[in-house]
Amino acid sequence: MRISRSTGMAIDGLFYMSAHPDQTHFYVNEIAAVQKVSATYLAKVFQQLARSGILRSQRGSRGGYAFGRSPEEISLFDIVSVCEGDLRIFDCGGEQRLCNLREECLVGRTFSEAEGLMRQALQGVSVADLRDYHRNNGGLPDWVAGTTASTDPA
Repeated sequence: MRISRSTGMAIDGLFYMSAHPDQTHFYVNEIAAVQKVSATYLAKVFQQLARSGILRSQRGSRGGYAFGRSPEEISLFDIVSVCEGDLRIFDCGGEQRLCNLREECLVGRTFSEAEGLMRQALQGVSVADLRDYHRNNGGLPDWVAGTTASTDPA
């Protein structure tokens, strides 16, 4: 299974935001610049995150994006679910073939177990865990640690 670039951008953006707790609002242009990605594309990703409640968006002089939930409450599973949707990695098509194996199918059972393990691993790591792990184990990546001034994108 391969996670899309949108999901990677979402994780990186939230990681960046959590590493700057002194900043309450972030502009997409700022985050896109440090990630070296398209601001237009990242804006679409952040809009998805805002619709899900992971982020809040605000217009005006104090505009931009802020966390809708604390970084401790946002798991990698939450982010992947918003960006990727259904996390099923296998669909055997057995119903179309009128397969009678159902729960007895080793292939289906194996993929179902793999999906469960993946879900469990992703639920076990929060955005705050990313930040704290890197702070305590060699430091934040340069692109995350860099100081940037919040500027109005207008």
